[in-house]
Amino acid sequence: MRPRDFLLSLILPGTGQIACGRPVRGILLCVAFTAAAAVAATRAAFLPGSVVLDVPFLLALGLMAAAWLLAQWGMLLRLRQHSLRPCLHPARDRHFERGVIFYLRADLVAAEHEFRRALLLDPEDADAWFYLAAVLEELGEVRRAQRARAHCRAVDVQGKWLRVSPKCEEAT
Repeated sequence: MRPRDFLLSLILPGTGQIACGRPVRGILLCVAFTAAAAVAATRAAFLPGSVVLDVPFLLALGLMAAAWLLAQWGMLLRLRQHSLRPCLHPARDRHFERGVIFYLRADLVAAEHEFRRALLLDPEDADAWFYLAAVLEELGEVRRAQRARAHCRAVDVQGKWLRVSPKCEEAT
């Protein structure tokens, strides 16, 4: 999770959840907030004098506030769980991005080197462990790829890579 995901959620509740890989929760929060805002705006437009005492208007405002608070609570919990690691390591991000570029260009030795440099800066980066395992697998180093996948699963707090079925585990 990146700080921009939290900022997205501040602007429109649910968008940060979507950016973090929780689309259902994010869409529900976004729809609830938007629908409540539409109802509140409609009520305010048609009943300008008695808006404050209008029950549907107050319910819509309450739903907006609840959706916003739920979205912020969820994002704060994710921030606490993830502890803003990525934003503290811009060098790690550069090495990781270079590793992905080398991997896509099929320069596997350079990709392995970049992923290992990224992991030196942030040993709990599940993405770097996952890509390192993929590189090692393609290099034919099945045992080392299995160990990298095990590290990936151990540090994967988001559960992002749990459902991926790697070839290196099927080979054993």
